[in-house]
Amino acid sequence: SKHELMVLSAIAAQQGENDNYAMTENVRLAVNRAGFTNLASALAVKRLQSEKLIVTLWGETDLGDRVRACSLTEKGWCTLQENLDKLTLEYSHGEEISNYSGDLDDEIPF
Repeated sequence: SKHELMVLSAIAAQQGENDNYAMTENVRLAVNRAGFTNLASALAVKRLQSEKLIVTLWGETDLGDRVRACSLTEKGWCTLQENLDKLTLEYSHGEEISNYSGDLDDEIPF
C-alpha cells in the first residue's frame, strides 16, 4: 500500500546517515511531510515488521541518547527495487529542495 511504501522509502532515505538505521521519529516526520497521518505510519511499521521488511532496534543520537530506530532488511530493499516505478527519485523541473531540515552550519561555505 502507499503508506507502507512511503515508510520503506523514508527509512531507506535516512538509514545510511546513522550507522545503517533510521530513527523512528525522523521516519514518522518524513511520512507526515508526505501527507500521511501518524496512524498510517504506525500501521505501516507493524505490517512491515510482520512481513520482515524492516526490523526495529535501539539506536543512538549524536548525544548518546538511546532512541527507537528501524532498518530495512534485504527483503525490504528488494521490495523498494520492485516498486521503483511508484517512487519519486528526482525533483520535478524547477522544484527546489525547500524542505531541507538539516543543519546548514555543516554545509561547505562555497
